[in-house]
Amino acid sequence: MQIRDREKGFSLVELAIVMIIIGLLFALGLKMLGPLVNRLKHTDTKETINAAYEAVIGYAATHDKLPTVDEFKSIATTSKDVWGNDIIYRPADELTVDGTVCARSTTNLYVCDKDAGCDTGTDIDNVAFFILSRGANLNIQTDVFDVVDTSATSATIQTYSREYNNTDNSGIDDFSGSAEWPDPVGTRSEQYKDIVKWITLSDLRTKAGCLGAELKISTTSLNACDNNLPYSSTVFADGGIQFADSADAGTAPEYKWCREQSGDSGLIFTPDPLSVNCASESEAFYSQSDSIVISGRPNSAPDSYKLTFYVRDNNDPVLNGRDKIVNKSFVLSIAPDCTSQDVVNATGSNSRFKIDSGSCISWPDSDIMNISYGQTAQIYGESGCSGTPCDITYNDISAIDTNGDGITDMAAWTAGAPPTCTFVEH
Repeated sequence: MQIRDREKGFSLVELAIVMIIIGLLFALGLKMLGPLVNRLKHTDTKETINAAYEAVIGYAATHDKLPTVDEFKSIATTSKDVWGNDIIYRPADELTVDGTVCARSTTNLYVCDKDAGCDTGTDIDNVAFFILSRGANLNIQTDVFDVVDTSATSATIQTYSREYNNTDNSGIDDFSGSAEWPDPVGTRSEQYKDIVKWITLSDLRTKAGCLGAELKISTTSLNACDNNLPYSSTVFADGGIQFADSADAGTAPEYKWCREQSGDSGLIFTPDPLSVNCASESEAFYSQSDSIVISGRPNSAPDSYKLTFYVRDNNDPVLNGRDKIVNKSFVLSIAPDCTSQDVVNATGSNSRFKIDSGSCISWPDSDIMNISYGQTAQIYGESGCSGTPCDITYNDISAIDTNGDGITDMAAWTAGAPPTCTFVEH
């Protein structure tokens, strides 16, 4: 009986084929492992950027300003990315001053995002801060420059999608190095790999919980017109960034003011830059004060009058054109018994008068005659209310009352047919 050996090993050819397959799988695995590792590093760095981003927001909420570049290094959980390179932090310089995050509404820092089709560099305005990692290629490709020139109209940081290339396919590198952020790689145009994140000032203010500090006119209504007394009311502002006190002002925060529509010619406004369109006026036209004071005596027809006030802050002390400007309108109702004038007999002699041909009233020297809106006074000599009087209307008296205090003097009464009366400011 013949026993045959059924066990048989691999041939050299078969072993070679197996080794080739194993080699191919190993090479393929290594090829796939590289992008996977880079993807993980990219994800880790994005998380580091997000943590630094939240740290800056927390700092702004606590200190009402942004950290400087040096302060950022101490508040961030880590100031380096997974490749060991410094994370770049670029704040709007004007927000690194105390009390500015909640008070300002604009910055000179812009971001132009090529993903959004930006052509002019003003795609995203009023940026508060910008954070960047140079990415896997270790090459800073975004022009983050050292200092934002706050005297310029804008300072633009231009970013790109990660797959963006120039039209000639030469790649991207807008950064040639700086003292603050040296780039050992130097200029090297290639596929954009920078990892970036930014926030606008408006969003930062919301996250910092400081929306209530916006510039506003805080006065809610004007005082009513008091019966037969000079009028007085004040319009105040609040929030924003105040101007430094002027030489003759107190310590109250100061703003600049403009007014549209006078409402009533007897009212006096201090200060009083009057315009038909305050919004189009330059800062030089506005007058600086902590408030607008309304005084005088209304002398127009009893009615409701619209008064509109504009206030601007010092949000943009260099260019002025982007100061915050707000306005508010008020309605002032003038009642008939609110409009009156006091006339003092300053002739040195006694006189008599009638109001609208009513009763004859004695008017001793230095005494007061009161005349209301729409009335006419007939003024006679000392002998009584007979003969031809000297007539004077409320509007005539109001026109003489140039300082608006509601008081004028009758300086002389001269006999004649009719007699003449001389009225002057009190």
